[in-house]
Amino acid sequence: MLPSNLRNIVRIITETGLRVYKELMPMKKEHLDLTNAVVWIPDSKTPNGVAEVPLTPIAVEAFRD
Repeated sequence: MLPSNLRNIVRIITETGLRVYKELMPMKKEHLDLTNAVVWIPDSKTPNGVAEVPLTPIAVEAFRD
């Protein structure tokens, strides 16, 4: 069985499709909105430079843990 922090990272990656080193690791708390189940990825290749990634209930739970 995986340690809880590693299990949560795997759950977040599989549920969101975030890249570990480019998107997940540099993420700050202000990029995360658990109430509205969304995370913003700055420096993305979108026209406005910020990608909005919806979160599944599993991803929200993993972030909360």
